[in-house]
Amino acid sequence: MLCIVYGSSELPLITDLPFIVNDPEHPERLRSAGRPFADTTLEIRDPDGNVWKAGDAGEVWVNGSLKMAGYWQQPEASRQAISAGWVRGGGPPALPGPPFL
Repeated sequence: MLCIVYGSSELPLITDLPFIVNDPEHPERLRSAGRPFADTTLEIRDPDGNVWKAGDAGEVWVNGSLKMAGYWQQPEASRQAISAGWVRGGGPPALPGPPFL
């Protein structure tokens, strides 16, 4: 069985696509990184931190129990990466449609 998993050092398990099956109604899902893993929450936001609608390109913001507390002995980098408990993951991705990234 093949399973796609997406993560980072800041949050190791962000999304997964456990069953790679072609759904003729949603072929775009095969180009995605999957759905949020467990209690992970994803949002795509504009440069000011406002949430954008699905399909818009922007910066991925991630929240979940596995997120980092901060970068070791780098408080400024931690402040830039974490905002109101959300880890800023960079961009520009687009959501093919909720809940896929």
